[in-house]
Amino acid sequence: MIQLYICDDEYIFCEKYSKMAEQILGRDPEIRTYTDPCIFWEELQQVGADIVLLDIDMPGLDGLEIAARMDQLPCKPILIFVTCQDALVYQTFQYHPFGFIRKSCVEQEMEPVLLEALEEWKKRNCRFTFRSDSQLITLPLEEIFYFEALGNYLNLHMEHTVYRIRETMANVERELGVYGFVRIHKGYLVNQQAVYRIGSNEVVVKGNNVLPIGRSCREQAREQLVRYMMS
Repeated sequence: MIQLYICDDEYIFCEKYSKMAEQILGRDPEIRTYTDPCIFWEELQQVGADIVLLDIDMPGLDGLEIAARMDQLPCKPILIFVTCQDALVYQTFQYHPFGFIRKSCVEQEMEPVLLEALEEWKKRNCRFTFRSDSQLITLPLEEIFYFEALGNYLNLHMEHTVYRIRETMANVERELGVYGFVRIHKGYLVNQQAVYRIGSNEVVVKGNNVLPIGRSCREQAREQLVRYMMS
């Protein structure tokens, strides 16, 4: 079940967004509303959420500060900002929100943004299954940072674990390319969600791992990664 959290200091907006979300997504999502951003943040840390609709301008703890804190979470939710101050959209880019809804256009913008967020949630909940040392292992794609080719094997890198699997990079790329895994080099396939800096000849992924961008992959890989980071 999808967990959708809505945080706006005005009760009327919380109720409006909740009803709209139920009409768009059906009754399957668990929808919680919060008018107190401090309580919202406490519960987000304790329980977690899949999708968050977050007002920017709130007293005490505003949406931008909450967004900055979300990097502390073990699983960052899909973040959608909602605001009546259109000019603030530029200030939100550094937090890499999935979407931005203007309150003045909420009837037109809510549905397409929520449906796109639903598709993103489905992608994030896809898993990769493989064998390593005679064990069958399945992992959420978001926990995989990158694949590294080593002879006839691949090293699958996570935050604190590396698995060695007997598979070809081409096969893994065919399977996971549709889920945002980008070939940046003949020896590296990276999860675009794990990339946080792009250089001219390299990318930096979570854990401060610096990976080279191959000449043959450079233009296409950089274009795809930049497009993802700017979305």
